Amino acid sequence: MLLYGLEVCSLTKADQRSLDFAVIRFLMKLFCTSNMVIINACLSYFDFRLPSELLLKRYEKYLVKRVFHSCCCRCVSLSVGLLCSVLNYELFSYIYKLYEL
Repeated sequence: MLLYGLEVCSLTKADQRSLDFAVIRFLMKLFCTSNMVIINACLSYFDFRLPSELLLKRYEKYLVKRVFHSCCCRCVSLSVGLLCSVLNYELFSYIYKLYEL
């Protein structure tokens, strides 16, 4: 199942259950059973996660990346701004000293 990009979408519980339903129905047809105990056992034996669980983990990872990226951008822009102001000060003081002689 293609889950690419769904972590940025706001999915309702009904949407998540629909994704889970599609996977569960596929597994029911694959294993020729409608018994949920067997399906749950197969899910645990094969370490298979339902889309709702995967989307939750992907959403958490997305939020961590987004917060880290925004913090890094702020820190980098602040440090670049400070560096530019220091370099400009040194450049202006050098030019002033050069013309002062």
